[in-house]
Amino acid sequence: MGFKRFRPENENRTAYRLLCPRHVIALEADIDEDNKRHTFSKNDTLRRADNETIAIMRKRIDQLKRTRKYRALQKDYLWKKQHLAKLDPESDAYQQLDEARKHTANQMAAMQHQFLISKSEVQKLMQEAAKGHKIPSVLAATSADNIWQGIQKVLYSNGKNIHFYKRGDLPVMRAKEINRIIVLKVDKETERLVVHIDGLDPMPLLVPKDDQYLIDEYNALLDYMEHPEVEDTAVRTYSETNNAVPVFRPCYCAIQCKKIRGKLRCFVLITIAAPPMPKKDKGVSSFKLINSRVLFQPMNDVVPFVRCPDIDPFNINFIVLFLRSLQTCFIVIVIRLTGYLQTSCCSC
Repeated sequence: MGFKRFRPENENRTAYRLLCPRHVIALEADIDEDNKRHTFSKNDTLRRADNETIAIMRKRIDQLKRTRKYRALQKDYLWKKQHLAKLDPESDAYQQLDEARKHTANQMAAMQHQFLISKSEVQKLMQEAAKGHKIPSVLAATSADNIWQGIQKVLYSNGKNIHFYKRGDLPVMRAKEINRIIVLKVDKETERLVVHIDGLDPMPLLVPKDDQYLIDEYNALLDYMEHPEVEDTAVRTYSETNNAVPVFRPCYCAIQCKKIRGKLRCFVLITIAAPPMPKKDKGVSSFKLINSRVLFQPMNDVVPFVRCPDIDPFNINFIVLFLRSLQTCFIVIVIRLTGYLQTSCCSC
């Protein structure tokens, strides 16, 4: 078995990726009913494996919290954590209290190890449960991280206990490796983004036609998938100028299954290493006007009559509303006219 050679560009790539911001977009998968039910079945199997791990950890946490020593340490830790927020981070009192907090945390961690409560134990239990349910190790590792985050809230804060996943309350299937289990690819025939899951047909992603933000995100993601060498140029620029220019690189994908109004729906959550695309102004504004909502169409249009029955025509004679867009300021004049509101738009 050969060893992977160390290369400077690998170190630069890792540092570059750590500096890039991240955001998540959700797109619905276009799949048939049979594949939906298979996806829901896989998700429910993961839920049962999570519950088996949670049941064992709940017993250990209950035994730990029964000890008077740990309850006193937890109370002391919370007191120090609350008072740290009130102090100046550069003051001597803050440094002393922070050192005392770390000492208390070390004592709590030592007691947790005595009761077999640690992240490694959670990962070990989750892997054992995953083998029994034939769940891939990538999904099991991510579920173990989610369970450990919940346990930390119970151990170091006011959380009472971790809870089970109820029937129908399915967890998110997340594979933190873009090339394993949940793979994002580009279909060469249709030139669309598709998601491949082991044992299921490819899932094309749907983009709403009226959502310009998701359309821009989808197009930027598609451009990167067709030309991934853009990241090499960005890494080279970072190594030369120490300036990280983010690209629309997909980090990993997740599958979220929901039952909405009696219909099974699957959503793909894509984590992207780049800031989100700017949202454009659609040119539609709404105002709350005496318990009535007056909706104005795009700015260049003139709405001749808008019925607002909640407005008393005898109390309103003349109203001026200011609408702001990205480039131009508009004045909308609302005039009382026999129970109707006549509107006109003019630019200034």
